[in-house]
Amino acid sequence: MRPGHQMTFPIYLLFSLLLTFSDAKSQDLPPRYPTLELFTNTPCPICANQNPALFSRLANFEGEYHLVGFYPGKPYNSCIFYNANKTENTARWQFYTGSIFGTPTVAINGLEFENSNGVTNTVLESITGLTSWLEVAVDETTGSSRTVDIRLQDHVGGSLTTGRLFAVIVEKEILYNAPNGETVHHNVFRKFLTASAGEDIDISSGTATATFTYDVDPTWNADEIYVIAWVMNPDTKEIYNSGTRFDPDFATAVDEVSKTGVFHLYPN
Repeated sequence: MRPGHQMTFPIYLLFSLLLTFSDAKSQDLPPRYPTLELFTNTPCPICANQNPALFSRLANFEGEYHLVGFYPGKPYNSCIFYNANKTENTARWQFYTGSIFGTPTVAINGLEFENSNGVTNTVLESITGLTSWLEVAVDETTGSSRTVDIRLQDHVGGSLTTGRLFAVIVEKEILYNAPNGETVHHNVFRKFLTASAGEDIDISSGTATATFTYDVDPTWNADEIYVIAWVMNPDTKEIYNSGTRFDPDFATAVDEVSKTGVFHLYPN
């Protein structure tokens, strides 16, 4: 290089580094897990026609969403999962009165409602990979008697004074040859840990915690049982975020990004 000559840093490389730095900084907010509530029915032939394709599409987004399968006994009250908990399955159906008119219906973050065919790859791509101001962290013990600790944290500050916390017990996978021909049933709702209408929780300080205990019913497969928790706006019913014990630890993820997310550029 000639004396006094200054090499220009390649602009495309600088742009690439800035994008990487921006991506690292975006990790300061926790991921937003879309919360999907599938209202379905085991004797329902339309459910059998649409649900398998839905779960095939969801397989491409594993770990990026949370789903609860509710069984409200519509249109057939002989549904085995409905009869396992009639009261609370019905309560969740009625929670969305005026928005759900049949099965299968998927409630997306409490705001959008589609049949199973309507939850396309395009829809799933639009609701995954986002961030949220709210972190919902769930710690859960194993065994026949369990303790569930739910920690909420506002990573922005002042986002919401009071939210509505919901926590449900689901069975991750049940193999059952249903009357409609479906043989695999995912995240089957078993029981509310909170009240079925949710419980108000004060997060005005930026953090809040809740602890629950429950016993695994002998009719459930303990290896498949876990808890999903979410926080919903009590007025609009929007679900801000949700969490399970399977989600990666956000604090650890941020720490790893902070170690690799600092760049220094020196002129030559």
